[in-house]
Amino acid sequence: VIDGWELNGEVFPSESDHSLSMKERTNEFCGKNKWYRKTFTSSQNAALLQYRVPLRGKGFVISARYQKNPRPCNILSVSTTDPFTLRNYGRRINCTLVAVYPGVVQIIALGIGGSSHGVVHTTETGTLHK
Repeated sequence: VIDGWELNGEVFPSESDHSLSMKERTNEFCGKNKWYRKTFTSSQNAALLQYRVPLRGKGFVISARYQKNPRPCNILSVSTTDPFTLRNYGRRINCTLVAVYPGVVQIIALGIGGSSHGVVHTTETGTLHK
């Protein structure tokens, strides 16, 4: 399991854009014990489960719960039409949007740099869930 996602051999967000090391963000859940249970909690709004089932008729069961992330920075898009808002919430990190389909990107609003006179102006776009 990876805390984030992998695309073409690259893990997102990169180690330089994440507070945890890559070792802390990956977990292996392998073993012969079929009742092996372990909990993995992602630190963001994406986690990747990679698996291989070696024999026909064998497999595994996974249960997923989704916790609210009040400050999401990285988005794995599954929509072809919804607008998205990427925000770093004042943190010195890069945010990413990954689309798993060919797409055209239109930037609606862009704010780069610091605030003016201590006032932060923000523009909300996209689907907001409050």
